[in-house]
Amino acid sequence: MESIIRCVLAHPLRVLAAWALLTVLASAYALRLPGAVRGTSDAIEASESRRVDELVHRHFGAGSAYLFPVVIDAEHLSIDDQAFRAGALAFADALAAVPGVKSVDHFWNTGAAELAGRDGRSALLLVHPEVETFFEAEALTAALRSAVSRAQVTAQVTGMSARVTGVPAM
Repeated sequence: MESIIRCVLAHPLRVLAAWALLTVLASAYALRLPGAVRGTSDAIEASESRRVDELVHRHFGAGSAYLFPVVIDAEHLSIDDQAFRAGALAFADALAAVPGVKSVDHFWNTGAAELAGRDGRSALLLVHPEVETFFEAEALTAALRSAVSRAQVTAQVTGMSARVTGVPAM
């Protein structure tokens, strides 16, 4: 170890040149990484998960494997109250206006009883993104949460809360 230190101290310009060359060579490979590596949990090419995603997309449309459930609840309102309905529709409209959202399903536009909470004070909105990959769905999360926050303020939805959930939102 001592001999390495002496060599480095005796030839600092050569050591610096070697590090510079190594950095340039590594950079050539590093520039190719963004196309090959993603910081997410997209399905691996040619895997069973990828095939399932492709089948779901083919049969149910783009983004179907990456739904965002949005849970709405109100402490003092029933889903039968006009104020709850108005608040839920304000959230749904705000979410539907986000670029990359194909549609938003809820109890009031589908009549599906399973989208109304059993407790009578909650409901579920199903946000259908128009995306091809988990990475794209994950990138949509911040915009959806922002839309929910804006709807809370602009529609003066009082006593209600909405939470964007689901695998892409984690």
